[in-house]
Amino acid sequence: MADLAKYQQNLEKFNTSYAKEAVKEPLNFWGLAGFAVAAAYTGSVIPLLVALIAEIAYILVLPNLPFYRQMVQMREKKRLFELSRSNREKLIKTFTPREREAVEYLRWLKEKIQDNYKKFTGAGQLPS
Repeated sequence: MADLAKYQQNLEKFNTSYAKEAVKEPLNFWGLAGFAVAAAYTGSVIPLLVALIAEIAYILVLPNLPFYRQMVQMREKKRLFELSRSNREKLIKTFTPREREAVEYLRWLKEKIQDNYKKFTGAGQLPS
């Protein structure tokens, strides 16, 4: 009975954004294209029915897997990071030449400090 309640909670946690991401995956697209080609080649609807069943199973299983959710979250974090970086660069382009020079100097200084930290501590990466 406890397993049933846990399973029900997992279904309630099912987020449609993960399902939308699963539909957009290249593997899904090429799988459906393969079934469509098989249906066209054989002239039968059986491959389309198999594709429909496989797609339903795919949409129900993949978005609930923890590694897939982590992968989607990492993609979203990377997208947001790149977006903020590009917005920052657009903002810097609106600065006066003197302000842009100050920003470039501060970037250079930051890189030097990080290089010295890595060199003197022997750390492979900076602490978070």
